[in-house]
Amino acid sequence: MIEQQKLKEFEEKIYEVVKGDSYEKPTVKVRVPYGVQGDCLEIVVEQMYEYVKMGFSTLQAISDILGTEKIDIYSQDSRGGCDTCDYGSSYEITLRAYEPKV
Repeated sequence: MIEQQKLKEFEEKIYEVVKGDSYEKPTVKVRVPYGVQGDCLEIVVEQMYEYVKMGFSTLQAISDILGTEKIDIYSQDSRGGCDTCDYGSSYEITLRAYEPKV
């Protein structure tokens, strides 16, 4: 079982990678996914107005933080906000990292 403190450390380090220079700052959650067997972490990056850019260099940096090359974009989801300004919208990317070094 992975300690909560270690998950919090991962969240802080991954936040530094994904925060970019956008006005809206993302939230990052790292958790052990329910019902998944084996060593796996789920990383959820959410931001208002647009998806966080998740290119090769971002995935590589996250991979380095977690100590594994086995990382996938598991899902993307969005929820609309205000009809005129999109305030309150949510754009979420979920990654799965297998066999992280913790």
